[in-house]
Amino acid sequence: MSGFLSEGFFHNFNIQENIQEETEGLVSYIKNNVIISIFPDFPVELGTVLAMLASAGIFVAVVPLLPLVLVLAERKVAARFQNRTGPMRVGPWGTLQTLADGIKLIFKEDFIPQQGDKLLFRLAPYIMFACSFAVFAAIPFTQHIWVSNLNIGIFYIMAISSVIVMGVIMAGWSSNSKWSLLGSLRSAAQIVSYEIPLGLSILTVIMLVESLGMHEIVEKQDGGIFTWLIFRTPFTFIAFFIFFISAIAEVNRTPFD
Repeated sequence: MSGFLSEGFFHNFNIQENIQEETEGLVSYIKNNVIISIFPDFPVELGTVLAMLASAGIFVAVVPLLPLVLVLAERKVAARFQNRTGPMRVGPWGTLQTLADGIKLIFKEDFIPQQGDKLLFRLAPYIMFACSFAVFAAIPFTQHIWVSNLNIGIFYIMAISSVIVMGVIMAGWSSNSKWSLLGSLRSAAQIVSYEIPLGLSILTVIMLVESLGMHEIVEKQDGGIFTWLIFRTPFTFIAFFIFFISAIAEVNRTPFD
C-alpha cells in the first residue's frame, strides 16, 4: 500500500511532464519507414499528420472486423449451450452469417422521425461509433503496434467509454418520443450503473501495477500465463470476474440484453 501512495506512483501521472513517450509505435513506424524512407525531403510535421491519418485508417478498417468474429462466436457458443447448431446457412458452417447481417443492416432504410431533431438523430450514432474507435488508440496490441502510449491509458479508456452514454440519451431525445426517451434513459442507467463495479475491479490492477499506463500493465504480465495479474492474488481473480460480467452487461450482450 505504501508503494501505491508513494511519490513515484503519483509522479507517473504528471500529464504536463510526459503525456506520451516517444517510442516506436505504429505512427512512428509509418512515418519513419514508409513516408520518410520513400520521400526523404518530406516535411516532418506533415509526415506525422499523414502517419496519424494512415494509422486511423488501419484501425477503422480492422476494428469493424472484430464484431464479425466475436458475434459469430457468441452465437455458436450460445447455440451449443441450447443444443442447437446456430447459424449454418451463409458460407461454410455459417461463417459468413454476421457479414450478411451487416450488409443487410447497411441497406436498411434511413428513417428519421418527422417531428424529431434531425441533426441530433444523425449525430448520436456518430458519437457512439467515434468513442468506440477512440478507445483502441490507447490499447497496445503488440510491442510496436499501438497508436498512443498514454501514461494515463486506463483513465483515458474509462473516460472515453463513458461518453457513449451521451450518444444513447441523444438518440432517445432526438426522436421526440417519450417511449424512445424512456428507453434511452433505461439503457443509459444500465451503462452507468455497471461502470461502478467495472471501475472498482480495474482499481485492483492499478494498485498492483502502480501505474495507469496500458503498456506498464502489459509489461507487468510479461513472462507466461502464470505471471498474469489474474493469478497473482485471490482479489485479482475475483476482480476479473466482476470486470467480465460488468463489461458484458455494459455492452448489452447476452444475458443482459
